[in-house]
Amino acid sequence: MIRSARRHRLALGLAAAGSALTLAACGADESVDAEDTAAEEAAVEDEEPEDTEEGSAGDGEWNTGEIPDELPRLDDGDLPDEEPDSEASLSDKIAWEAFNDVADVGVIVDPDAAWECPDIEGEEGEEATCTVTYFGEDFDYEVTMEGGGGFIVNYEAALPEGPIVREAAENAIRYSAETEEVRCDMDEVLRTPLDTDDVVQCEARDGDDTIDYSIGVNGYGTMNPSPEM
Repeated sequence: MIRSARRHRLALGLAAAGSALTLAACGADESVDAEDTAAEEAAVEDEEPEDTEEGSAGDGEWNTGEIPDELPRLDDGDLPDEEPDSEASLSDKIAWEAFNDVADVGVIVDPDAAWECPDIEGEEGEEATCTVTYFGEDFDYEVTMEGGGGFIVNYEAALPEGPIVREAAENAIRYSAETEEVRCDMDEVLRTPLDTDDVVQCEARDGDDTIDYSIGVNGYGTMNPSPEM
């Protein structure tokens, strides 16, 4: 199985470094006011999507949107304000990095995402599997600790599969084809092994001309839109 391997270095806070590193399992804070949630859901239901043709949620109709200035990338400013502080457990810190890596592949931040890791002590050779729930799909994040020194711990992380989000895929095609009208043969979110070609089939339309496209992802999780000649 092909994996996308990423190396990370984390700084441990004084409280964590001075403890026995018996760390609690981690996860996203899910405390939300029920009334606010109901109001937000109602508002979303009433909103009409912008720059999108009616019936374009995967039923073969064309999606119309603005042409991006560059190939879609994750905007770090869209990440939730939930990054663990310096005294958080190692598990919490790695879980946050897991969410960041999955969102980086998907390009778009899921506001309902969740992330968690089992207890991780940080010993060299220690292995653990964290889970990131992203747009309703659970993605494994496989961690191998490499040790470290002082207040620094190193580890390698691998994503056996990553997400392709329809919105990001369509914007990648818009950027490549320099046209607003696109449609892709995929669900709203598709899970795929990384470093894979021709995962998604799309079309771009410019006036009377239609060009077939395919989308693959490289080992770093970056989408590669390619016209089919």
